[in-house]
Amino acid sequence: MRSALVFSICCIVVLQSCKTGQLSQNQSSTQELVSDNEQLFNLMSKFEIDNQVFTGLIITDAESGQTLFSHHEDKFFTPASNTKLFTLLAAQHYLSDSIPALRYAAQGDSLIIRGTGDPTFLTKNDVDSVAFHFLQQREETIYLDQAHMTAGRFGSGWSWDDYAYYYQKENSSFPIAGQATRITSDPDSSDFMITPEFMTSFITKDITQSHFLSRAEHSNRITINPVHQPTYAREYEVPFYQDSSVTVGLLSHLLQKEVNQLEGSDDFLFETLYHQNSDSLYKDLMLLSDNFVAEQLLFLIGSELDMELNTRKIIRKLLSEPAFAGIPDRPRWVDGSGLSRYNLMTPRSMIWVLERLDSHLTESAIKNWFPSGEHLGTLPKELEHLNLHAKTGTLSNNFCLSGYLDTASGKRLHFSWMNNHFMVSKSKLAGEMARLLGFVQERF
Repeated sequence: MRSALVFSICCIVVLQSCKTGQLSQNQSSTQELVSDNEQLFNLMSKFEIDNQVFTGLIITDAESGQTLFSHHEDKFFTPASNTKLFTLLAAQHYLSDSIPALRYAAQGDSLIIRGTGDPTFLTKNDVDSVAFHFLQQREETIYLDQAHMTAGRFGSGWSWDDYAYYYQKENSSFPIAGQATRITSDPDSSDFMITPEFMTSFITKDITQSHFLSRAEHSNRITINPVHQPTYAREYEVPFYQDSSVTVGLLSHLLQKEVNQLEGSDDFLFETLYHQNSDSLYKDLMLLSDNFVAEQLLFLIGSELDMELNTRKIIRKLLSEPAFAGIPDRPRWVDGSGLSRYNLMTPRSMIWVLERLDSHLTESAIKNWFPSGEHLGTLPKELEHLNLHAKTGTLSNNFCLSGYLDTASGKRLHFSWMNNHFMVSKSKLAGEMARLLGFVQERF
């Protein structure tokens, strides 16, 4: 009896010891996590104060959805090109591997065509040239109907005086050759290569101009001053002024056949011509942050939904659909690219979009489309050493970054970091962001 009692007491002591040890380990783990979160909070506070910036950051575990850190995650920010994440999600829902190249209706000896907004027509991404060959082979007289295009040449809230810069091309129902005149300058030559060749007739030279290139706001007339020619080889893109006569003239020139502008529009029964090219569009959208592709993707979605090509109406339709029904904070979403400062979105809504993109995108797509150390794209050099794949968003005094961060422990994190209204340089801000994200990469 006495032996049994001693044995029982020994067992209780051992079990209590094990329990105490286990509790100690759990407490240690919890304290370590709290310590990491405290350090992260302190880093965030210092970042905010040192840079006099309005900032919001949320980090979640991609597998569990657990929020690991948040600061101002429910505040609205100007997202800049992080808006393109919304555009990408919409495209994944409504566009297939094949995208609509154009719509057409045969009426006797006439072929009525409508643009779908496809931005690839006769560009580097138009590998198969399905639409071009289709139009070239038709024997009917071609009429271009643009009545369904009701969007303005610029998006709401765009900077009107950026009309001549490559990053603000005008909206178009039937963009041709990337919607821009390309001018290649080489210091070893006094001649300039102009593409499309059709636009050569719009070029003049004037040595009294203060800039190498200039374009009048409501004209396609481009003036070159050879005196200011750069000392290194360079290609310029000067957006077209969206004049329907230029669109028709350029299309006629390229097809080498008559093309007319349709005056008035009847309710024709249109068929849709498709071609496969969506991957290249998404790569340009994300990696190069191509604003023109972003805006035209919304038109492609509108075309698939049989809507007029009107950005405001297409976005309103998207936000009313089940695909965007669960978003935490209803955004003010006004364009596809983020050029507009009217856009307002929260970091936690960006996380919601990233979570839904996970169900659409392959690992290969994430690695090839999103800027990273491997595929830099628009990623600042200060961030390229991190193990992340993230969409940038840049306007003057604004920089946002949302995407995926793989940690040293093997976790994948979703994060959205939005910075508005700072006066420090972007490189300084990005360098300090790199230090904080580097801490997260190593410790979470």
